[in-house]
Amino acid sequence: MSDEQEKGTREEQENQEEGTMKDLEEKVDQVDLQAAGGSDETPDDEVEKHEEPASEEKVEEETKEEKEEEKVEEKVEERAEEEKVEEKAEEEKVEEPDKALLKEQFSLFSKFGDKVNKR
Repeated sequence: MSDEQEKGTREEQENQEEGTMKDLEEKVDQVDLQAAGGSDETPDDEVEKHEEPASEEKVEEETKEEKEEEKVEEKVEERAEEEKVEEKAEEEKVEEPDKALLKEQFSLFSKFGDKVNKR
């Protein structure tokens, strides 16, 4: 490649890099505006808006989905409450051990250790 061709390709690369940098700077500026509460819209000449009007069917589907989600949440809450009630019932069912039996077992354990039950 000749020196002139190399200069031409270098200049093209530099121009492309400058263009890319400018694009990135513009995007950063837009993000900064959004974060600051400014307008997040690009100028109308750059991007055309394509907004889809909300149809009644979509609204109905969304309300159905919301109702189903609410039902699921209610069921989860009911199950959690049922589990709490069951846990309390289980706690109440615990009986006190027979103290006389415990004393007898302790006296045997203190004399013989675990050897009583092993054969």
